[in-house]
Amino acid sequence: MSLLVVYIAALLVGQSISVGIGVLMDRVYSSHVGLMAFIACYFVMFWLVWRFAVLITTPRTPPQQSRRLGERAAGS
Repeated sequence: MSLLVVYIAALLVGQSISVGIGVLMDRVYSSHVGLMAFIACYFVMFWLVWRFAVLITTPRTPPQQSRRLGERAAGS
């Protein structure tokens, strides 16, 4: 559940950045360049945010149960 919450929160921030980049490119260059920059950022952001959310929510230590199962297998 926490993975989904982190993903959605980070996605809102990431897509806001995508919109900002698109609007900036639109004002500096042209509407075509702004649209292309936005579309590229839009799709790349899904991948980047997913990797970020998985990295943030990955447990740092293995669960106790799996450690005990490993000790039993090694002791047998």
